Amino acid sequence: MAGNLLVIIVSSGPRTGKSTARAAFARGLRLRGTSTSEVIAGVLEQERGLARGTVAAARAVDPELWRGELREVGDRIGAGPTPALVRAIDIGFRVVDGCRRAGELDAGLRRAGELGLWPVVVWIAGREADATPGRTDNTEAARLRERATLEIRNDGTLADLEQAISVQIEALRAG
Repeated sequence: MAGNLLVIIVSSGPRTGKSTARAAFARGLRLRGTSTSEVIAGVLEQERGLARGTVAAARAVDPELWRGELREVGDRIGAGPTPALVRAIDIGFRVVDGCRRAGELDAGLRRAGELGLWPVVVWIAGREADATPGRTDNTEAARLRERATLEIRNDGTLADLEQAISVQIEALRAG
């Protein structure tokens, strides 16, 4: 399958390797990648009149900064007609991680279809035990996992995950 027709949507619970997977797929398939968190931060910055990158810079110092505001914006746009995943696809990103809501995934799949793109929904499995106890991270994990078209296990190191992804990249290139 030609890479420019793909949309890779990476989903899973917190701390499972989604960002690593996004980076590996983007690099291996030479596609633009982003996270829904980055899109949500952009919406927050635009709404508040902040310079682009303000939220990311603050969160690099303290990851808890802006958490409540980001969650509120993510919930609000996630329930609307253009959730973060759709916004990412619309501006040309073809590898997106962090889809946490089934409705958002459905909207992203619809948009991919409207654009003639081939969506591949990737679930990263195996590290669920590493998730922060008591933090749900507003995810509908079970519903999202059911919709995955590809599941990649992450039982080892990030290098192991990247190796498993490289196998899938070759299959996508061949398919």
